Amino acid sequence: MNPGVIKNEKQYNECLSRIDCLMQSDPEPDSGPGQELEALVTLVEDYEFRRFKFSLPGVIDTVLFRMKEAGLRQKNSEPVIGPPPSRLS
Repeated sequence: MNPGVIKNEKQYNECLSRIDCLMQSDPEPDSGPGQELEALVTLVEDYEFRRFKFSLPGVIDTVLFRMKEAGLRQKNSEPVIGPPPSRLS
């Protein structure tokens, strides 16, 4: 495979397939396959950064997510978040 800037979904999927193949062989970092793997990963990261835009959640959404993940409710979250109880509201 001749790595270059990834411009479309087809090239992206081809790179992912080649990365998967290279990772299974676990090449030495300084070998030809190891350098190809590093180049492909860099290209994929660049494509994903340009293609997929994600916004970071706000603080409240993050706290609510973690509470839900841990099975906590507002009334039993005080030991984690701290007093006063009104802070939880």
